[in-house]
Amino acid sequence: MARSTVLFIAILVAIIHVCSALVPGYYMIQFKGDFLTDPKQDGEYVYLSQQRSDRSQIWEVSPHQFNEYTISNSKTDLYLTFGGTPYPELDLLVSSGRRTWKLSPASNGGYFIETSDPYMGTSLLAEKSSKFWPPHVALAMPRKDQRQIWKFIPTRAFDEQPRQHLLPYKKAGLCHS
Repeated sequence: MARSTVLFIAILVAIIHVCSALVPGYYMIQFKGDFLTDPKQDGEYVYLSQQRSDRSQIWEVSPHQFNEYTISNSKTDLYLTFGGTPYPELDLLVSSGRRTWKLSPASNGGYFIETSDPYMGTSLLAEKSSKFWPPHVALAMPRKDQRQIWKFIPTRAFDEQPRQHLLPYKKAGLCHS
């Protein structure tokens, strides 16, 4: 009896894990947190690649191995441009050239995104740059408050023209969910 109960629980856990996995495809990736926003705007989402000229903020997510994915954006080659100077945003090319990230489901429907690259720390985080405005999303060392949670929203592949149906931008480069 105990053996069948353990087996049932193991199967249930496996089903939940499979159902929580990302389906390969194109996604908008959003960050949920408050350290990039004004205190009055706590809880808003900040897009990856919010400085893109076409404002599509769309990334392709592909499986690599168990619970690991590659995240790529062929439109920008993973770099942003500020006044002609490239700035690594989602810099998967730093140090080891690692393009593979581990995605772990979080309790709020988002995911933790992690990499084992020692040069970049252990997590993909957001940080506000005093040199550039609006805020950008970049790699940084792990935060202690464990807010490295990102939300993946299924969408279509890249459009040649700006996507008109995306959420509107606010003055500070942020948008409502």
